[in-house]
Amino acid sequence: VGEHSDSSMETAGATADATAGPQKLSRKKYLALRKKERRKRRRQALARLREAELAQKEEEEDPLAEEKRLEEERLLEEERQRLHEEWLLR
Repeated sequence: VGEHSDSSMETAGATADATAGPQKLSRKKYLALRKKERRKRRRQALARLREAELAQKEEEEDPLAEEKRLEEERLLEEERQRLHEEWLLR
């Protein structure tokens, strides 16, 4: 009877260890986990590079968009000024 309860406690202890904290992995599972982590890090690094490239392209395009916006504002201001002068001459 004593041996039976010990073996069931070992099983319960192994289950508790699996959910409670780190456990000793088999070599196969350890290598699979390392491979998964490496792939994850590589994917994240590539995603960071893509985001950096997109941000750089947007910065390169922004000066052109900013120049265009400023030119439109200048033209609108000239039109407003011309209309104001016409109104004053009436």
